[in-house]
Amino acid sequence: PFEAGTLHQLQNYTSLVRRTDQFVGELADYVYSLEEPTVLVVYSDHYPLLEATDFLTEKQKFDTPYFIIHNQGKLPTAQDKDIEAYQLSTEIFNLNQLKGGVMNIFHTAYRGKEDYQTNLELIQYDMLFGKKFAMNNKNPYTPTVIQIGLDKLEITSVEYEDDYLIITGSGFTESSKIFMDNKLVETEFVNASTIRGRDIQGNTKVVQVKLLSRNDGSILDSNQYILSEE
Repeated sequence: PFEAGTLHQLQNYTSLVRRTDQFVGELADYVYSLEEPTVLVVYSDHYPLLEATDFLTEKQKFDTPYFIIHNQGKLPTAQDKDIEAYQLSTEIFNLNQLKGGVMNIFHTAYRGKEDYQTNLELIQYDMLFGKKFAMNNKNPYTPTVIQIGLDKLEITSVEYEDDYLIITGSGFTESSKIFMDNKLVETEFVNASTIRGRDIQGNTKVVQVKLLSRNDGSILDSNQYILSEE
C-alpha cells in the first residue's frame, strides 16, 4: 500500500491523465474530420516524476508509449516498434512514403546496423560544424533571424536617480539584467519598459541589458548605450 502523500500524488496524476486523454481524443476526432491529409503524432518525453515511479530504472523512465494516426487511413495496420525520439520524424516520413532530408535518409539506410550510432555522430558533426560533406559541401539552409519575445530588447534612455540608473526601453522581463561596463549588477524589474540598477562604481560609461538563462548565459543582448560624460 502507498503512503498518504504518494497516494495523493497518484490521485492528482490520474485525474490529469483522464483530462489529457479526453483532450487527445477530441483532437484525434478533429483530425479525422479534416479533408486535408493530416498526420497526428502523440508521445511523451518521460514518465511522471512521482514517488510511485521510483522503482523504475533511469532507462525505463524515458521509455514511453506513442501513437501515429492518419486521417486518410493511409498508414499500415497497428504495429509495435521501439524507436528513439530522434527517429520519430523518419518513421513518419517512411509511413507516408515521403523521402525527407539528409538525416531521414541516413536513419532509413543505417538504422539497425552495427556502426549506426558512430556514423550518426559523424554526420551530425559534419552538418553542424564540419565541411558539410553530406550536403555536397554546401549549406542549403538560410539562417533565420529570430526575435525573442514580442518586443525588441532595446535601451532608449538612461537617467540617474541618486546612485541608481533608471533604464527605459522595451522588451524587458524579470530575466533581464543590467551590465555596467560589462559587469553584472543587481537589477530591479519595474515593468516591460523600465528596469533599474545601482551604479556601484559611480563612473559607468557603457550600459547594456542582457536576457540571461537560468545558467546565467546570455540569450539576447540589447544595444550598448553610451553614457555622455558630464
